[in-house]
Amino acid sequence: MSQFNGTKCDECHRIQGEANHWVRIQVWFQEGECVAVVILEGMHQSTVEGEYRDLCGQGCAMKHIAKLLKWTVPTGS
Repeated sequence: MSQFNGTKCDECHRIQGEANHWVRIQVWFQEGECVAVVILEGMHQSTVEGEYRDLCGQGCAMKHIAKLLKWTVPTGS
């Protein structure tokens, strides 16, 4: 029996298919707080240490980055 080895979106948990709109970000934490986020081209990795997050598209990337940086979304009046 073989084990499935795929990439799953760290925001919505979708499994990567054939479409290639995925984004990889690199995240650095200091004392439990996110201090930096770098958006990498395609699914490449950088040579600098940090945590990686795989995201299935721009929408999930923006949601995930907003959560990491603790951005607040304004509500309507």
